[in-house]
Amino acid sequence: FTPHMTLSHYANITDALEAKGRVESKWESTSFHVPEIYLLQRKGDEGQFKILAKIPLGLDKEDEVKMFDEPLAFPAMPLEEEEWVYNERMTMKNRRKNNFKRRRRGKKSLD
Repeated sequence: FTPHMTLSHYANITDALEAKGRVESKWESTSFHVPEIYLLQRKGDEGQFKILAKIPLGLDKEDEVKMFDEPLAFPAMPLEEEEWVYNERMTMKNRRKNNFKRRRRGKKSLD
């Protein structure tokens, strides 16, 4: 698993890669306050992530983890992901799966 943060959504892979290049060319280290994080859920390979829980960070004892009986959709996020996003995600998933299998085979041969 690679932790990541989604900054935006794009209509196609070309626009996404162009934006990535622009961000990388100007990127500078930064810091910011993070008062809470979300635990996300997606069932299977279809659809968007939904918020399963809100987890406060810090020392305030008044804040508690809030679990949602029905996971919440993110405001302003489409319920269905763009086809190109799905295709790219499946490509990465298959690549990770194949890399895992390769590593497992290598370990067995060392035994």
